[in-house]
Amino acid sequence: MNSMEDALLQFPCYPHNELVLQSFSGEKPISTTYPYEKGLVTHRLIKKILNKKEGDIFVTSFTHDNHPLLLDGSTTKFSVEDVDYEVKVLNQFHYTQKGYRAYAFVCQYLRGKNDNHN
Repeated sequence: MNSMEDALLQFPCYPHNELVLQSFSGEKPISTTYPYEKGLVTHRLIKKILNKKEGDIFVTSFTHDNHPLLLDGSTTKFSVEDVDYEVKVLNQFHYTQKGYRAYAFVCQYLRGKNDNHN
């Protein structure tokens, strides 16, 4: 495991029954962490690219063969219960969860009209 995988395992995730109400760039995630206060980030790579003027961070994961194709630094839409949030992709990586290959996106909420994650 690398340090990003170790860090990911420390965060609580939404229950599975709430994941069906989420959409990230048009795809359904298999796991999404609760928003995490940006001031508490300790991973050096994420700390460097984190925008301190924007909102909290979260990680959303997908199966390895069914994930959106996004670049680091790109913005996309994250929907929770029909409420849309604009988010920025900070980083992405492959990892193994419960024996399955997965793909994760580390994202940050951007400020906007729905800025309750700031």
